[in-house]
Amino acid sequence: MAASERVIDFVRHSSRPFIFSASIPPANAAAALEALCQLEKHPELVNKLQDNGLYMRKRLAENNIKMRPSNGEIVPIIPIYTYEEEKTLVIAKDLYDNGVYVNSTLPPACATHECLLRTSLMATHTHELIDEAVEIIANVLKKYDLIPEV
Repeated sequence: MAASERVIDFVRHSSRPFIFSASIPPANAAAALEALCQLEKHPELVNKLQDNGLYMRKRLAENNIKMRPSNGEIVPIIPIYTYEEEKTLVIAKDLYDNGVYVNSTLPPACATHECLLRTSLMATHTHELIDEAVEIIANVLKKYDLIPEV
């Protein structure tokens, strides 16, 4: 910022973005740089990750698992509705105990009664691993009456 010393001092001590910001640790900067280098070396990973996102959504839909819509974007994080806070935490633990890790999303990060489990994919996941995860997710969600009978 180019300004007088008085203005700079004012901004330094009263600007919320300045006060609540901090530089990232060197290890995080190095990890981000290496990730960008890997993407330059292996651009196919982006396509594989998108393919995995599409495949997982398709498999979840085939099992009547209600997901938050992606609004046309292909994303590797797929939120699954669980609705209630306590049930969401219990299901997340049950999934973990059965070999699938998910992140719970609870209020205030989501609306009341719209709790979610967020699955996260990687480019290194295979369709076989995704199939296994979807089977486990479907079996656990059935125990908690979150998959409608067809």
